[in-house]
Amino acid sequence: MARAMADGLTRNYPEHATTFKKNLAVYLQTLDAAIARWQLEAAPLRGVKFISYHPDMIYFAERFGMEAAGTIEIRPGVDPTPGHIVALEERMRREASSLSCANGTTRLAWQRRSPSARGRSWWSSRPWWVGSQKHETT
Repeated sequence: MARAMADGLTRNYPEHATTFKKNLAVYLQTLDAAIARWQLEAAPLRGVKFISYHPDMIYFAERFGMEAAGTIEIRPGVDPTPGHIVALEERMRREASSLSCANGTTRLAWQRRSPSARGRSWWSSRPWWVGSQKHETT
């Protein structure tokens, strides 16, 4: 995406092409270093089965070798039914998923609905511009 942006800017502002190329190179170097660091930090996550409230964690999971065991939402924007919760809890026990991922508000809603959600390890995300919390057990 960054390359496409730099190319588009260069087409529209050719007089600044050198600056766009230089900034792109710095960005890509910084990004490559961050990805290498994240790969090392996330190594313990490889193979971990997890449940997320919404299917928004799939790219993170694929990047770091995690296995999605299900979502709390039936479909994006559709809250879980009691039957879905029961089936998901059974799957969590059967597949031994050890981690649940959700933002802070959905985590609390899930805990109120599901007795088995208490005592699980949770990773709560916040919007990227705020940062993220380390996992906690509830």
